[in-house]
Amino acid sequence: AIAPKAKAGALRTLGTNLTFEDCIVRSCSASGDGGAVSHYANNSDKLKGSTTIVSRCSFSDCMNTLVSSSSAGAVHTTAESFILTDCDFTDCICPSKQAGAVQHYRNVTTDASTANISGCTFLRCKTTGNGTKNAYGGALNTDAFTATVSDCTFTSCSGRIGGALSSPGNTTDNL
Repeated sequence: AIAPKAKAGALRTLGTNLTFEDCIVRSCSASGDGGAVSHYANNSDKLKGSTTIVSRCSFSDCMNTLVSSSSAGAVHTTAESFILTDCDFTDCICPSKQAGAVQHYRNVTTDASTANISGCTFLRCKTTGNGTKNAYGGALNTDAFTATVSDCTFTSCSGRIGGALSSPGNTTDNL
């Protein structure tokens, strides 16, 4: 699916919770956050307690085509809690500033924001920063207050700040 002026190539949701499981997503692109999937917990009431779960999915050749101030070649979320398990990301690209494959943007001011990423593989994912000095997380970028990344494989991923992983501003990182 190619969505040149859309906010997400395969799925865009607004609301409190999203569960995305057992899916294969190929060759999706969008000119907004999330080349394949974008979940916005879209106001302060919904942010608290909001969750995005992505599990047992495969993403390949997904791209965010917008070259200014957007993020995530494949998956973008603003939920307070983000759970990513047993997913594969291959050749996902963001030419803008954040996350070749996955971006968890903490759009909430509480210290309850968490990201738990486990059992995932990232192959040749990249963010280029479009000529700027900012290009966070070639594969993954999260700014959750507590981020845990375990049993993941990052191969040939690139970004200017964190070739595979960037976790700026976190209080607790468990990598």
